[in-house]
Amino acid sequence: MTPKERQARQTEKYRQLIGITEEVVNSARKVLQQTRKARGKDLMAGLTIDELRKEIPHYCELGDRVIDQARRRVLQGEQVPTAEKIYSIFETHTDLIKRGKVLTPVGFGHKVFLAESAQGLVTQYEVLQGILATISRWNLP
Repeated sequence: MTPKERQARQTEKYRQLIGITEEVVNSARKVLQQTRKARGKDLMAGLTIDELRKEIPHYCELGDRVIDQARRRVLQGEQVPTAEKIYSIFETHTDLIKRGKVLTPVGFGHKVFLAESAQGLVTQYEVLQGILATISRWNLP
């Protein structure tokens, strides 16, 4: 495949994925609307339903962000700023980590600052939020 053919194929697949994702998000919103008066058979079931209904708007909003991100990046060719990207709807604080390794140049997760004593014991740690946290933490220019 030429790069142009690969791009065209990828774009078509993304259009399909975006369409499916929009259907899922819209269906979730409809279910939320249709079940607003739903009650469980007992107290525990009712509490479970209420808690699940509270989570649906959160995931719909994240779904909207993923759709927007994919549309802008793949279909419109825009370079989406890192601060606006979402890598996981379940762990929205997940960062893209450039590892610089040949086989795995990037990874997803959390950057962690570790300080250890001369004996190798961890004396301090901090979970950092993105590259800006890293720069400010170590006072780099």
